[in-house]
Amino acid sequence: MQTTHIALSQLEISVHKSSMCLAPSKYKVLLQGCWESVPALTLAGEPPEFVDKFVYVGSCVSAGRGVTDEISNCIMNARVVNANLSHLWRHHDVKLAAKGRVYNVSVDSVFLYACEKRPLRAEGVGRLCIFDRLCFRRIVGLRRHHSVSNPEIW
Repeated sequence: MQTTHIALSQLEISVHKSSMCLAPSKYKVLLQGCWESVPALTLAGEPPEFVDKFVYVGSCVSAGRGVTDEISNCIMNARVVNANLSHLWRHHDVKLAAKGRVYNVSVDSVFLYACEKRPLRAEGVGRLCIFDRLCFRRIVGLRRHHSVSNPEIW
């Protein structure tokens, strides 16, 4: 804990020497490894905001949940892209092959970008496969009330 205070003091000195301004209200602190007590940290005399997770460059960083939040964030981003293309999925005059190419370029690229950042466990791969199958069923035009199994579609 002492090294953290020293590092913060050196940061404040460096910022002051370079004629920059330190805005503590814009900083968020994610604690890892000190769950039992929250340290008394200050930046320029103000306490920073403590958070459980935050998103940085499209990647969800959390204290102890590993890639679970990353998978949820990946699925959420792909769901937004898929919803924006729903007008295309509903058109019956567009060939299925063209819809598949659009899906691969748009939705799958979101998956690949998000999932190349960290290694995935079987649980995460399973969640991504479920979402991928739901998207494919939507493109084909199958709804929940249609009782068609996934192996019959593939």
